Amino acid sequence: DASGSMNADDTNPSNDEKAAGWTRFNSLRVGIEGIIETVLALDGTVGFSFFPAPDPALGVPEVITAPSDVTSIFKKVPTAYGANTPTGAALRNLYEKKLKQLLTDSEPFTVVIFTDGGASDRTDLEQFFKDIVRTHDLKSEKRQNLAAFTFIQQGNDSSATEFLVYLDGTKNAAGKATAGLPLVLEREFGVEVDLADTQLDDFMFGRASGIAKDNQGPVNVLWNAIND
Repeated sequence: DASGSMNADDTNPSNDEKAAGWTRFNSLRVGIEGIIETVLALDGTVGFSFFPAPDPALGVPEVITAPSDVTSIFKKVPTAYGANTPTGAALRNLYEKKLKQLLTDSEPFTVVIFTDGGASDRTDLEQFFKDIVRTHDLKSEKRQNLAAFTFIQQGNDSSATEFLVYLDGTKNAAGKATAGLPLVLEREFGVEVDLADTQLDDFMFGRASGIAKDNQGPVNVLWNAIND
């Protein structure tokens, strides 16, 4: 997420202190640096994109092949710049470039989305999920595991908190979806379709309350993203 709100003040993950000039965008870089080495060990290349897309003249790469690439990217784009949060459009663009072929080939994938707010166009985001479920038969229990989307909340804005609740959905005592994205998809396809998972950046940086530190951190974020 490169929307302007990512320039809001944030706690520096290295010392858990508020520092002048330290922003959510800075924490985003630290978070990506924390998981990229493990990701590259699993897959030699990793797709990368900001949303909204940066000026093409900056030459921001769409593939990361080494941890040093992250440093290079954030030198090209040192601050967030976007006027909105086009999450659905960003995922659709990623789908056309990479995910479509993976799903066609029945190759599993995980997309990790770092964001500090809700999608500017929630209907568009819902339509993206409807489209890939319909096109690639992801309502089938055997195929649902092909696609995983983990949304990590940066900061603590109420809009982001509400967005994560929407993505997770709520269920009644019988375990049936009663609200959120899971209900939208269940109404569309008549079966439960669970494609989105959520996590807080506090968990990624090892400062979530009530959870042992050994069970937190970037590697655990990645593990949960792949296996949930």
